[in-house]
Amino acid sequence: MATKETKQAYSPGLAGVIAGETQICWVDPNAGLMYRGYDIHEMAEKASFEEVAYLLLNGELPDLEQLNKFTSKIAMARMLPKQVLDALRLMPKEAHPMDMLRTGVSMLGAFDPELNDHSHAANIRKAIRLIAKVSTLITDGYRIAHGEHPLPERADLTIAGNLFYKLHGEVPQDWQIQMMDTILILYADHEFNASTFAARVTASTLADIYAAVTSACAALKGPLHGGANEQSMRMLDEIKSPDRAEGWLKDQLAKMEREKHLCANVDLYAAPVFTMLEFDPALNTPIFAASRVAGWCAHVVEQHDNNRLIRPLSLYTGPAPRPYGGGSKNGA
Repeated sequence: MATKETKQAYSPGLAGVIAGETQICWVDPNAGLMYRGYDIHEMAEKASFEEVAYLLLNGELPDLEQLNKFTSKIAMARMLPKQVLDALRLMPKEAHPMDMLRTGVSMLGAFDPELNDHSHAANIRKAIRLIAKVSTLITDGYRIAHGEHPLPERADLTIAGNLFYKLHGEVPQDWQIQMMDTILILYADHEFNASTFAARVTASTLADIYAAVTSACAALKGPLHGGANEQSMRMLDEIKSPDRAEGWLKDQLAKMEREKHLCANVDLYAAPVFTMLEFDPALNTPIFAASRVAGWCAHVVEQHDNNRLIRPLSLYTGPAPRPYGGGSKNGA
């Protein structure tokens, strides 16, 4: 039963609760989002997504040689096992791309020879393979679902470039790659968000990195997390033009929609960018995952390196103790 002390310690949704330590990401109340101490605005303007992924995994920015090796490893790891592609072909055509991604990530683990090696070095190698293959799962799964053949990877294109190329079937222009790259950088991590925390909880049981990222994918699909960017675009489509915004808002209030006092975040601005790049809105959340997988993997590595099982308490609100008055053993 709940005591006065436990009620005082209880925070619904763990709001405001510090659930662990991390060196990866921090939301500074004054400066905003920081990756390993670097300001997100500076990273978005000057860095590539591959640089950011390296930074999140390794703690420091790469020099040119390190970046080239890292990029080369990603390029060599993009191809999916045939069995995974065959499994994607068995998925219902109407399956959401996030369902295909979650299924594909889970299946990939069975094909990784280092699956159960949780050492730091092995986890970094698996993280590189995951960062490479998550993008391929998204592009190949989407094309398969729409009756098209997956396109081969292009080693000369970045993760952002390959995402665009394999979804559209044409090599992107520089401005399109830059826009994609910026979106990927902005989405790469965000402290202990729901999907990252899900990954860390799973990793804390000493489950493998694929299991942890599968948990993260499942959490990301929810409309209160990654699915919010799809909802943002639906909202903008409903409003249609700035002069209709006030009327739309009044309609929502008339329907007794709950006011949430939220500030606009990257989801609101990413949604129209995805539309400008001519992506199906159903791909908004998977593209989020193509970026956030770098953050997820960094957090799994950190969790395994300094592990303690994440096992919070619950606040019991059920009936008080009561006698059991019947049952088959007493002939009732």
